[in-house]
Amino acid sequence: MFRTALLLSLVCAQPAFALSCLAPSVAQSTREAVQSDERYRIVLGTFTYDEVSLPADGTQGRQTSIPAVFEGDALTLEGFDDPTKDQVVLQVECITNVCGSITPGVPTLAFLRQDGDDVVLDVNACPQWVFTDPSSQQIATVVECITGEGCPVE
Repeated sequence: MFRTALLLSLVCAQPAFALSCLAPSVAQSTREAVQSDERYRIVLGTFTYDEVSLPADGTQGRQTSIPAVFEGDALTLEGFDDPTKDQVVLQVECITNVCGSITPGVPTLAFLRQDGDDVVLDVNACPQWVFTDPSSQQIATVVECITGEGCPVE
């Protein structure tokens, strides 16, 4: 009887096992980018792309590559002071029934990954590399992490 009840509760509760992400942290993302074997460029600005290309939530286990243009500033040791305009590939990932997303035209703090000749932004269902409409504190945290002024543990 107990096993049957346990089995039924697991089967009936399956939707409750939906995607659960840790709260994104710019400090953690910055540390991971710096420690990675891959090359990242941290930027602050806006993305332009065809929104119709985004996969809809519910597109389970799928990745979609979307061409985009980034316009804004790249991070240097002096701060976000390197004006840049890049062709970027948005690599949008879907997990379970949730897809990553990014809003075009909205200020975004992003970690662009160099992949051969391509500049890629991984737009995951659990956002680690994309911070839409970042606060001044988030921007300051990234600068502090990169300039060696200390990278807080959040």
